[in-house]
Amino acid sequence: MTGVNAHLKFDRAATPWTSFADWQIRLADDLPWRVLISTSLGQINADLAGLIVQGGEIAAGLGDVRVVCPSESFAPLSLRSSAGDVHVVVPQGQAARIHVKTGRLFKANHAETRYRKIAPDIYEALRPDPDSPLVEIHVRGTFGDAYLA
Repeated sequence: MTGVNAHLKFDRAATPWTSFADWQIRLADDLPWRVLISTSLGQINADLAGLIVQGGEIAAGLGDVRVVCPSESFAPLSLRSSAGDVHVVVPQGQAARIHVKTGRLFKANHAETRYRKIAPDIYEALRPDPDSPLVEIHVRGTFGDAYLA
């Protein structure tokens, strides 16, 4: 079928306060996913390794964001945290270009053995596999730092 979409919504506000368990889900590897993950308060840990995504947004108000790069993305993936750090992990061999919008209180830190700076605030993963599609990631924040590992 074409033109069919499924929406998965996990609404923490509808969850009883006595239930503070972390949510864990596993998505099919061979389907393209549009990702939207957001929280006002709390940490986001999204392992997208092996997934195909059609871009998306992952955002936290007060909390850190940690994302493992997907294996393919048809549109840029946007990561942001208003008050917290943003950690981007790119698996070995994955082609990735990461744009970090730095500011007075939001700096970029990168592992020089894993990334090279190709322009101001733009980093590229070193030694990608020749068959690896390029994944674009845009990182923004207000208070905190971006860490590329």
